[in-house]
Amino acid sequence: MILTLALLVMAQAVALEVEKSATDYADACYVTEYAAISAAVAVCSAITLDGITVPGRSTIDLSKLKTGAKVTFKGTTFWEHANANYPFIRVGGTNIEITAAKDAVLDGNGQSLWDGLGSNGGAVK
Repeated sequence: MILTLALLVMAQAVALEVEKSATDYADACYVTEYAAISAAVAVCSAITLDGITVPGRSTIDLSKLKTGAKVTFKGTTFWEHANANYPFIRVGGTNIEITAAKDAVLDGNGQSLWDGLGSNGGAVK
């Protein structure tokens, strides 16, 4: 009886751990913070980027997407100002799809770069 009860408790603990792992995996694929993007790219085939604020001088790096991955932008993705020349997004992979939910916005914050001098002076563009 004690052995049966111990096995039952162990089986329940394993089932809870599997359920927790599945939940953690799904949560990792729904990204709302810039810092979590690289972890999602490493483990997920379906990634949603929702309301991301990208720090200045930072790139959304999707260059190592899994084969067949789908990335969906949702909400507003906003790049903070940086007086520098760098890529906003890098994308790479095989048979990948990059898409956006209805009303999604990729806001490069271009107005912060406008200095009245165009490309030949002032802020780095």
